[in-house]
Amino acid sequence: MGLILQKWGNSNAIRLPKKVIDELQWQVNQEINFSITEKGLVLKPAEKPSIKGLFDGFEGRIDEKELDWGQPDGIEVW
Repeated sequence: MGLILQKWGNSNAIRLPKKVIDELQWQVNQEINFSITEKGLVLKPAEKPSIKGLFDGFEGRIDEKELDWGQPDGIEVW
């Protein structure tokens, strides 16, 4: 199956047929990572970070002073 590189705004795009998207179980607006290898272009779904990965480098409680933003202004109510 051949695809055509087309102009899309200031960029270029390759449109993937619905059959391909369905077979890969990809979704519209899903983040896709790409890499360029000696064999060509490789597309893979972006991996979602694990909860552990999200907290890498976190060393516990953050002790910062509460900021005083002043009195409400206009219709702000806190």
